[in-house]
Amino acid sequence: MKRKTEKTESDSTKKVKKFDKETVEARGFCTQPDLRLSAELVEAVASGTTSDKASDEIVTQKDLLGEGRSKKELHLLRNKEDSKMIVFYYSGKRFVKKDREHLISFIDAARKARTDFANAQAYVLLAAASGICKRNALPDLCKAGIIVQRE
Repeated sequence: MKRKTEKTESDSTKKVKKFDKETVEARGFCTQPDLRLSAELVEAVASGTTSDKASDEIVTQKDLLGEGRSKKELHLLRNKEDSKMIVFYYSGKRFVKKDREHLISFIDAARKARTDFANAQAYVLLAAASGICKRNALPDLCKAGIIVQRE
């Protein structure tokens, strides 16, 4: 005989807003519009230049984790109001669940290595032509507290 079990929602299982394809693929999309990166910061991160509005330090996956052949980089930004942000720029074809798992471990390593960024807001900045898995990766990033924004 099968028993019915009640599903309870724990703190780690947050309800996440669902986004439709057109919204996610639109230029300037952001999962939390009130915490959107400024156009100047987006341009600076996407082009690899520095901005007048924030100091930028780049750490690589190889430096933090000692692994990875690709040149994955995190931008550690500190703006003039002293708020801190960790930004990962993704320009690949499609951000999927596997990428999310690697990114979260990469961000965690950066937070441990740089304790002044332990509570920094994390972002995934998607290139205009990059896709993201709306079924798994996007909801999982939102649950992990990572803001997804498209340039």
